[in-house]
Amino acid sequence: MTSASMRGKVALVTGATSGIGAAVAEAVAERGAHTLVAGRDAARGEAVVGTIRLNVKAPFYLVAELAPGMADRGGGAIVNVSTTAAAAAPVGACGID
Repeated sequence: MTSASMRGKVALVTGATSGIGAAVAEAVAERGAHTLVAGRDAARGEAVVGTIRLNVKAPFYLVAELAPGMADRGGGAIVNVSTTAAAAAPVGACGID
């Protein structure tokens, strides 16, 4: 099954603070949608948003940790298999202005 791109779309996910709602929020964000998380528990909602943001930022943190050692050793390769979610995120969404 192919995943349809949601780049340029806005997704409001209600009940997104746990369970299926959280999984749906993460899935649509991974497909590139600007995702709004809604639910009854603000702290759990912030945790879901944090997970979404971490998933977008993780490759950058990983490269920052690995690249200096690779440069010291004279080479290496970093292969990043990811989505276009980082390209679709609005400015400031990942703490990057």
